[in-house]
Amino acid sequence: MVGLIAHLTGDALQEDIARTLRTLHSRGRAVMGIDVPRSDYAKTNH
Repeated sequence: MVGLIAHLTGDALQEDIARTLRTLHSRGRAVMGIDVPRSDYAKTNH
């Protein structure tokens, strides 16, 4: 999974990849209708 994210985003740094994964996780939960506090979602956006 990490290799795929790195390839798609062009990110090589672990902290950048982690930020992207947190964003994707939050957006996925929002799409599925799982309660995501707005403040947590806002923190993960670039």
